[in-house]
Amino acid sequence: MNSDFEQTGYSNPETAGGQRSWFERKGFPEWLIALMWIFGGMVLFQMIGATFMIGSIIVTEGVGGITEQNMLSQPALMLTGNSIGQIFGLAIATMLIATLATIKGRYRSFMRFRMPSTPAVVFGLSFALIFVAQPLIWFLGWANQQIPMPDFALEMAQSSAQLTATILTSGLALWFLVLNIGVVPAVCEEIMFRSFLHRLFENAFGIGAALIITGVVFGLFHLNLPQVIPLAAIGILLGFLTVYSGSVYPAIMVHFLHNSGTVTAVHIQPELAEMSEAAEMPELWLVAVSLILTVYLIYLFKRVVNPTA
Repeated sequence: MNSDFEQTGYSNPETAGGQRSWFERKGFPEWLIALMWIFGGMVLFQMIGATFMIGSIIVTEGVGGITEQNMLSQPALMLTGNSIGQIFGLAIATMLIATLATIKGRYRSFMRFRMPSTPAVVFGLSFALIFVAQPLIWFLGWANQQIPMPDFALEMAQSSAQLTATILTSGLALWFLVLNIGVVPAVCEEIMFRSFLHRLFENAFGIGAALIITGVVFGLFHLNLPQVIPLAAIGILLGFLTVYSGSVYPAIMVHFLHNSGTVTAVHIQPELAEMSEAAEMPELWLVAVSLILTVYLIYLFKRVVNPTA
């Protein structure tokens, strides 16, 4: 059997002894599966989360308790519902769908569910890369805000920011916030985007195109047009770490640290929640240093890390 297939888990009958995934046997191209699941996973996530919240309110307060104001006044319930939606709608459902896109015995390779060959080096460089890239991402966020946006997009972004600020300053325990905003999204979103969608786009169009497509989809997924460019940039960096380490775990770690760091900072200093993300342009010298270090670490990562997928 071809060694490339052994490493990647691609559903290629020429390198898999004629084996085909269920989707291949039914004639579904991988890019179409990816597009369908982008919408399918999003809808399932929202439906499950909303069903949990509404069901919980009906059980405790009756049908009359289902009001927007009542929901907004229960941040713990909102976070729990969001997490349940992500766990079942994004992670578990994605892993089940992925079984139809892989052939027998190649599931873990396809999804990159394995530790990198040099974990200490990979995790260390991954952390360093996302750390030095922060000023560059900050600049991209500022630049994104200079682009004219339709009123509905600005209103949606403002409502989302206010809701996030309310949740982070609601007095919930730090461990609860980290669990629901740090751990759950890091695991569930990376399984959907980097393990599954990226692999499908990679098989269909190649690594470079997959990095861009999955990154942009990741940015749009958060429904925040004024921040879609920096979110897409983060998605591309997470995809890079996944591809060139051969593992999704570095991306999960970086995603967790990014989210949890924000949660912890606001928990310690609540006034940070009132600050608009990237409200001011960062110092250009800082952006330049960030760009140089980011490019260097990307080069170093590719040179030092031996990818297994």
